[in-house]
Amino acid sequence: MKRYVRTICGLVMAAVLLSACTSGTESDSSSTSDMTTVTGESLLSPAAAVLPPAPPITNDLAQGSAHRSIEVPGETFELSVDYWITTDPAAWTTLNAKTVYSSTHTTPVADSVQPTILVEYTETTALIRSTDVDLDGQEIANHRDSPATGALPGYVVDSNLPYEGLFSIDARSQQILGRWSELGRPGPVSTAELAAAGVYANEITVTYSLLIRGATETDSAAWHRRLVQDTITVGTPNG
Repeated sequence: MKRYVRTICGLVMAAVLLSACTSGTESDSSSTSDMTTVTGESLLSPAAAVLPPAPPITNDLAQGSAHRSIEVPGETFELSVDYWITTDPAAWTTLNAKTVYSSTHTTPVADSVQPTILVEYTETTALIRSTDVDLDGQEIANHRDSPATGALPGYVVDSNLPYEGLFSIDARSQQILGRWSELGRPGPVSTAELAAAGVYANEITVTYSLLIRGATETDSAAWHRRLVQDTITVGTPNG
């Protein structure tokens, strides 16, 4: 009888131990599965992420031209600038060749004798605007123009004498091709791929370095400098 009871007790204890081991194994298996899931999610490629929608923009060259009046702080004049293109604005893409023309003159804002104003240089930069942070702000062109003539350190401008210039962006600029390759994106890059990568505009910024000498200044070398900046945005719905 004692042997029978002892046998029963042994069987019960074995069953309890077996149940505990099975439960522990299932728990470990569940934990391993959960860890695998988390690890798998953390390795998702950034390229698979959904890009946010493009923000609304004002397409400054939607009609083929734009006019700007730019204040010059502390001066008695402002810059009046006309920009235009000779191609269809709807055909503008990041990868095609394009040229922006400009004409700059001064407009008095006070009833006073105007100073002598020179354009010492202009610097123009074109950038990509994209919802993809790896492409947003990527430069696609840069140009500096120093129009000094004769003995003066710049080009004279006033209300009747404009400074005219142009800024060209090469087709398939090396900057964007290099960046695309650097990011390991499949190539060669196309406008469709840029559109899929969230490219929605090109931003062109022009910096004017002006040398100014007051009308009553007797020292011919007494120039002071003003830096004036203007930005135009051109939409690229097709990349």
